[in-house]
Amino acid sequence: ASLNLAVNDIPLKPYYPYLEPFLTTAIDGTLSLASGINYTADANVQLQQAQLRLTNLLLPFTQEDHFSLVDLSLNGGSFDLQQHQFSFEGIKLTNGQLTATRLVDGSLSPLKLLKEQKNAAAPAPANIEKEPPVWQISVDKFALEQFDLRLTDASLTKNPQLKIDNLMLEVTDLAYPE
Repeated sequence: ASLNLAVNDIPLKPYYPYLEPFLTTAIDGTLSLASGINYTADANVQLQQAQLRLTNLLLPFTQEDHFSLVDLSLNGGSFDLQQHQFSFEGIKLTNGQLTATRLVDGSLSPLKLLKEQKNAAAPAPANIEKEPPVWQISVDKFALEQFDLRLTDASLTKNPQLKIDNLMLEVTDLAYPE
């Protein structure tokens, strides 16, 4: 069975009630995605030419710290469940800012977005006959454009800061586990 899926301009904020058990505050932004999806007779799931775009993303960590991004695009994605393969032709983050702090107690401000979860009893180990195959992940091109970093260490007396404006970075041929 094959299906072509396209969803455009979904606002993220209204879905916060579904994420509230895990997140301290809503995520803002807009999501669009498209992909060809195949479900094969041998129960395999495959995605081809997957596209994902997040615009005007805002992840608040604390009152001062956040991650914001005008545009995140993932292009040329593919996924094969049975082959344990996942790849993208390109991932691009444009006009972003990360402002984060190592707090006095040593914790990191981005983790403040997550609610503390109750400890659950560890599940009984599954009877695994053989190790599952390792996932193969590849990205042909990863790019950051016009990205600002603001990192502060409030756990140290002088509160050192690292500030980088207008960071441009491009990395090609990323692969795991290679």
